Amino acid sequence: MVWNHFRHLLGSRGAGWLAYLSMPFAFSSSRQARWSELAEHTSGPAYLRSFAVAPPLRSRLELALTLSFQLLLFEVLHLTLTGWLLCYLAFGLQWSALQYADHAFAPLDVVEGAWDLRVHPWVQAVFLNYHLHLAHHRHPTTPWIHLPRYIDPSRPRPGFLAQYARMWLGPRPQPRVPR
Repeated sequence: MVWNHFRHLLGSRGAGWLAYLSMPFAFSSSRQARWSELAEHTSGPAYLRSFAVAPPLRSRLELALTLSFQLLLFEVLHLTLTGWLLCYLAFGLQWSALQYADHAFAPLDVVEGAWDLRVHPWVQAVFLNYHLHLAHHRHPTTPWIHLPRYIDPSRPRPGFLAQYARMWLGPRPQPRVPR
């Protein structure tokens, strides 16, 4: 019964996780070059590298457990497909807006194209220093608790709320960072 609700969700994203679950070889390093061409100007190559080095058995097991947990919650909590989709829609809108605020109007660059936004200290604590996004881009392996050490005082730090409000006015062309 529950699977009937989820079979309708096998659009492009559903097909992606289903492909990875059933065919992890399609994401191997030998296929990475072809995929990288498609994702050249995005963060795609980094994601593809993580797929290529992920242990296929463990990854498939984690994905299957995640799906099983979602199905269990759906059944135990008597969720409706509409309610479930609305929650994902609300989360997706909020998450994408948060991602956009940390990158909007920054230079078009994979590393430098982010901001260390100013937020209230308790917001910074609750979000685990998430708004220190430029520090994260520059030092991606640094644990979140150490990101404040890497704030560049020479760069502007827009306030999150001002940045969030400004981004809803629409995109603007930005110059590339010279290399």
